[in-house]
Amino acid sequence: MRGATATRLQVYWSSISRRKVKYEAPQNISISWAKNNLSLSWRAIEKHPALAEIRFQRVEHPTELWENRTINTTMDSSVYQLTVVNLLKDTAYRVQIRHRSNLARNPLWSDWTPVVIVPAELEQKPEVTMTTRLTNGTRKVILTWKPMPHAAAVTEVKYLLTDTQSLHGCPCMRRTSEINSNKHTTYVSYSAVNITVMAKNAAGFSPPEIIQVSAKPDVDLKACDKLVLDDKTLKKKKTCHELYKLQDGDSRPENVITLTARMKKKEREEIRKTIQDYVRYLYFEHICDDRKPRTIKMCLFYQKEGVPLSEPQHFTPFETQTSVSLSWKWIPSVAQQSFLTHYSLCIVKISSQDEPTGVKSLFPPPRL
Repeated sequence: MRGATATRLQVYWSSISRRKVKYEAPQNISISWAKNNLSLSWRAIEKHPALAEIRFQRVEHPTELWENRTINTTMDSSVYQLTVVNLLKDTAYRVQIRHRSNLARNPLWSDWTPVVIVPAELEQKPEVTMTTRLTNGTRKVILTWKPMPHAAAVTEVKYLLTDTQSLHGCPCMRRTSEINSNKHTTYVSYSAVNITVMAKNAAGFSPPEIIQVSAKPDVDLKACDKLVLDDKTLKKKKTCHELYKLQDGDSRPENVITLTARMKKKEREEIRKTIQDYVRYLYFEHICDDRKPRTIKMCLFYQKEGVPLSEPQHFTPFETQTSVSLSWKWIPSVAQQSFLTHYSLCIVKISSQDEPTGVKSLFPPPRL
């Protein structure tokens, strides 16, 4: 009998719960903007959509009346979702939510959530200013940017910084830094690096601002020795080796070939196969020195060399009474296929009897 009594009580209270159901107030609310529509989501209480009531007020107008709307939620992966349409995405709002069951016979509204501050959408990317300074193989990069508009910064705004060199596996660089201020100092090597800055608030992210730090120019680069990509060199601890194609003058970080000591031998071999013959590369070797990336070697590299594909273009003589000056355009790097060591000039002299005699001279090309 005791067991039967317990069962009846359980059924009795269960029937009451089906007649009157009150949810807990929504918790851990996520917010985002889509044009002028505000999307809200929170953990679902049960496996069926609920009815929600939202009230909101503009932060900059605390004396105006709150507006109320009742909206049916949808569900996705045990999460309630709804969209409040026709708001102003460049305005900050105070928002409160409550919800109730759609299935119970006598559903009760939950308590209201505490006031949630919804910041305006971060529509503009940060306006970043950069200054750099060379220090013994390292470049000190100081980035500053303007604060975000007040309506987007009514709650905390953080800034996310990501660089391409750490994404490529080079040492010392942090993959992502989270900054609370509008100024940041970082250190990069002499190779080209892109730094991305994005603002972040409770409603989402700003468009990214990409700062391009070009490769440090060096007009007196020498040819690399053939051992720069030797396995013993590549296995040096805490080193990073980068190659940039130079055949079209494009040395953006997206086109970099990176080899690091952390890679497995098979992985390095696969990457080395992507290095093309007869193509000029700008080579860098970096190390991690005092937690800063430092470039210890820069040179020009060919995997394999060949003869030029074209002759010098626009050959032009300038005559005087006693001499002739000759000029021509540099052979494009895509057609050079190797390091130019000299030019050969063939001179044909016409004698008074119209009998040509040949004279050949050799002289080096301009410095690389």
